[in-house]
Amino acid sequence: MKKTISNIAWNNNEDRNIILLLKKYSFEGVEIAPTKVWKNPTSQSKDEITAYRKFWENEGIKISSTQSILFGHPELSIFENSDGRRKTLSYIEKMIRVSALLGAGVIVFGS
Repeated sequence: MKKTISNIAWNNNEDRNIILLLKKYSFEGVEIAPTKVWKNPTSQSKDEITAYRKFWENEGIKISSTQSILFGHPELSIFENSDGRRKTLSYIEKMIRVSALLGAGVIVFGS
């Protein structure tokens, strides 16, 4: 069984301490809420996103998934109108790129 935990369970400044716990309890992965790491993940450079991925990988922990990719964007909507759908789809496409750069194999829409 592979064990993964979400980064919403701790504060960003606790990452180093959490890594010790993840190793101690044989966790293999972490699920990342990108808006918890960056205020605007879609505006981060490829290098910044890749550096964050390498931070975890260098510790032997894989970013297994991203979550809450629409969090913090109440203006994005699928059902209200076609303009909202277009904007939402555009944002989701950008978050897919962020997730791919992080190495996430799964994207969770829950917010």
